[in-house]
Amino acid sequence: MAKKPWSPEGKTVVRKNDIVEGLRNLGVNPGDAVFFHNSLSSMGYVEGGAETVIDAFLEAVGPRGTIAVHTCHFNGWHCEYALNSGSPAFDVRRSPSRMGRITEVFRHHPGAVRCLDSSNPMCAIGHQAEYLAEGAVRCFTPCGRDTAWGKLGEIDAHYMFLGTGWTSCTMMHACEEYGHAPYALMDEPSRLEVADERGRIHVHVQKVHTPNVPRDYSLMEPEMQRLGLVQYGSIGDARVTMMNARELIDAGTRCIVEDPGFLLRDRSFLEHCRDHQRGLIPPGYTGVSDV
Repeated sequence: MAKKPWSPEGKTVVRKNDIVEGLRNLGVNPGDAVFFHNSLSSMGYVEGGAETVIDAFLEAVGPRGTIAVHTCHFNGWHCEYALNSGSPAFDVRRSPSRMGRITEVFRHHPGAVRCLDSSNPMCAIGHQAEYLAEGAVRCFTPCGRDTAWGKLGEIDAHYMFLGTGWTSCTMMHACEEYGHAPYALMDEPSRLEVADERGRIHVHVQKVHTPNVPRDYSLMEPEMQRLGLVQYGSIGDARVTMMNARELIDAGTRCIVEDPGFLLRDRSFLEHCRDHQRGLIPPGYTGVSDV
């Protein structure tokens, strides 16, 4: 086996063909759709940086394929952001992505189409990009069936963690919505002004995620392993986890329907989740950040 090349800083050197080969080994083929949570630094030293990663994914799926990333533009919880945001609260052209270097470079790609979504804007390039973004400003919940997240399941997209893990798994919000998890959404919707690619202002009315929910999305991994629905690989030094988006939604939804507290690391939360959803968050009660 050939030794890995190393950069002067002692990092594994990763080239475009290494990424394409890693994707092929995972079963990514021309015409496929791939959503990937990502960490550039986890891979090692990528020659050409984020642009190389994006180009490699585009080469792997070809002209009939689609690639997509999460380009959330704020940190923390949506309800807090909604209270403190300016106007417009989200500008699809100017609001930066807070989800890492790859996602910020991704949204500037000439072919990128970014969802006009005030809470969880996906950005995509390729054959299905327009479809994923279509109607986002009319979606009343962040990750329901009519959102880009629900559509990933509909088009049988690969759902991937590239150097990340389950704590970043936005798709679990879709499972919570599909399964009607009692803690999922706040009672009061937010009403935020958003600017589209032409600068036109729209009002996005949307129910948002309940803050401070003590979730543990890693609880889903053993179930996906039991069902044989998850596979692993590597690209450079990054561990890669990949699933089918539809199968993830179906399995996660079933788990929540059968056990509404399945994803909670503190099941006592269910006893007072209605107070949380009305905005009555007990002082000092902390949970994981939104994803």
